[in-house]
Order: sequence, then C-alpha cells, then structure tokens
Amino acid sequence: MYKTIADTIEDGKCNFDYLYLIPLIFHTVDILVTVFIPVVYRDSNTFNTLQITVSNVSLLQVLVLLFSPAFAAGLLKKQATKLSLVLHDKLLTGKDNRQSREIKKFIRYIEARPLKFTICEVIPLDWKLPVIILNLCITYLIVMLQLSHIY
Repeated sequence: MYKTIADTIEDGKCNFDYLYLIPLIFHTVDILVTVFIPVVYRDSNTFNTLQITVSNVSLLQVLVLLFSPAFAAGLLKKQATKLSLVLHDKLLTGKDNRQSREIKKFIRYIEARPLKFTICEVIPLDWKLPVIILNLCITYLIVMLQLSHIY
C-alpha cells in the first residue's frame, strides 16, 4: 500500500508542481493586494464595511483552497511517521524471526523513500507552507507601506 501511494505521488508530481505553483504565486499577490489596499485607503470613504467584509471572506476562501493540499500532505507525512513508529514498536515486541525481518525490510523501505512533498523541489508542501507565505506577505506588506510613505 505504501509503495502504491509513493508511486502515485511520484507519477503525478511533475504536473501537480506547475498546476499548484502558478495559483500559489498569483494568490500570494492577491493576498498582498487585498490586505494593502484597505490599509492605504483607510481614511477615505472609498471602501465601506460590506466591501471589506466581502473581500476578507473571499480572501479566506482563497487561503483555504490554496493551503488544503499543504495540510493534506502534512497529514500524510505524519501518518507515514506514525506507521514507522508502530512498526518499530511491533519489532520490539515481536518474537517471530521471519516477521521481524519483514518489518525491518519495510522500515528500511520507508526510510529510503519518505513521503516528502515539495513544489519544484524548492518549496516544502506541508504545514510550513502557510507560515512561509504569511512571512512573505508580511515582509512585502511592510516594504510596500514604507515605499508608499503612508506611515
């Protein structure tokens, strides 16, 4: 089962990388703009509360859709780690020599082929991705605010 999951992930990885990277780039810019524009025009009567609420709800939807694969990949990686721990526990309590050899063989296979997800071999696709995007957005929001001479 583990081998099938790993093979399936490897087969679809090339297509997924580019299909996920493009929306990731554009939605990161969308997040920046959605947060930046109300901050810049906070004193003017350009935006009303309804418009800001709608844009924030839309932003929340984008974030959920954007980070769902990252959370799923993180959960799958966590389950693989949990499986390895269960096998090590089974190895410690097992008395059958043949079964122990099979468990050791499978543990070596899991260690040789971990479920590690990345986008284009650069961006980690796990629970770190939202933190990376948030860090990037905050950094560039600060730069944009400094360059706009508002504060």
